[in-house]
Amino acid sequence: MEKFVFRKVKEFKEQSYIRIKYEGLLTEVSNVEKAEKLIETFLNKGVSFDDMKRDVTFIRSILDTFIEKYLVVEYYNFLENEYEIVQYENRNLTFYKYKKSKLGKELKVECKIGDGLGVRFFDSKNDLIDISSIEEKKELSNQVLDQLVSLNNAREVYLSNDTKAIIEAYKLFYNENPDFSKEDINLKIQTMIIILNQFNLFGDYQFSIQDGMLESYKLTDMVNKLFLLGEVTVIKYPIEFKERAKEIIKIVGATIKEKVGKEESLNEVLLSISKTIYASNFDYSSLSDTEELVKYPNLELTSSEVKDSIRLVHSIYEKVEKSKLS
Repeated sequence: MEKFVFRKVKEFKEQSYIRIKYEGLLTEVSNVEKAEKLIETFLNKGVSFDDMKRDVTFIRSILDTFIEKYLVVEYYNFLENEYEIVQYENRNLTFYKYKKSKLGKELKVECKIGDGLGVRFFDSKNDLIDISSIEEKKELSNQVLDQLVSLNNAREVYLSNDTKAIIEAYKLFYNENPDFSKEDINLKIQTMIIILNQFNLFGDYQFSIQDGMLESYKLTDMVNKLFLLGEVTVIKYPIEFKERAKEIIKIVGATIKEKVGKEESLNEVLLSISKTIYASNFDYSSLSDTEELVKYPNLELTSSEVKDSIRLVHSIYEKVEKSKLS
């Protein structure tokens, strides 16, 4: 197999930086260009990189189609004079080192995995510390050991059946693959689930109004975790919907796309429909009282948006009913 070597350093306003060293083997489905682009997206996401387990999880998820042989991730914070370093060989944690302020002391931890954990504590002068002299030694030891276990078990992002179902629904609804690195992916998934909820699909998500948009925190968390996957074309063990459910999802998505004209964007239509459905409390019979729906607090719906959305939902229902008879 061909060898793949990746090196990347990202600095953040001279206050911190993260360094990644990776060596692995290419497989038949490895895509080097996509992987490098996604790592760049991950590093430019604007989040803090002080959660080492999350960082390793993201990197491994991006490089899931490669065979990992060696991985080092280093994070330095110059403002706090702290660092954290992990090293893996054949996916096993072999070295861990950090310097952070714990229990009112500046402590360094270094361990080489193999012949026992071999955890050693150092002070700011690089002198060994006898943790038996620290009153909270048990708590400190447990924190370090818990982190070591957590880092050793860091794996790729796991796709639950709920997540797989949403990915499959997205493909049917939009007739395209979801790309979790795009800025509007959260909006497209949130609105899709609300609209499909009206047709008794995906009814387990609770939504609240956030800045004029409806959001499920559960869905937002899922989208944030999956952005590193970029465009999802193939997933292991996908979810298969029943034929009737597939048909309904396709009809709903296609009818909405038909509605979108040159002067309207798909996202604007999705927002209007989802907010109108939410204001009606997912009750089809109430999708006629325009004045009441417009008055719904914090949704900022106009009379025109509500009327257009009601007509569109009725049109979708008609097509769904006709398809049942055909």
